[in-house]
Amino acid sequence: MMPHAQGPTIRPDAAHIAAIVESAMDAIVSIDDDHRVVLFNPAAERMFGVRADDAIGTSIERFLPERFRKLTLPEVNARIEGLKTAIGE
Repeated sequence: MMPHAQGPTIRPDAAHIAAIVESAMDAIVSIDDDHRVVLFNPAAERMFGVRADDAIGTSIERFLPERFRKLTLPEVNARIEGLKTAIGE
């Protein structure tokens, strides 16, 4: 077997990524280091019954199941770091 030759890396531009996020069927919510919502796509609006304008800037806590609301910020950060490690970031 011959190894696959790698072609040039193609990176989508910001408009392409925005179109993907906006048209995604799944809810996509992104938060900053202070756990404030910075991105809330239309599927998230449908899922949570909240407009993006009303979600952005608020704590992610309001969208979490009750069992996760009791976690302290260091615990949340540790879980996020664990996920990053698991996906190779």
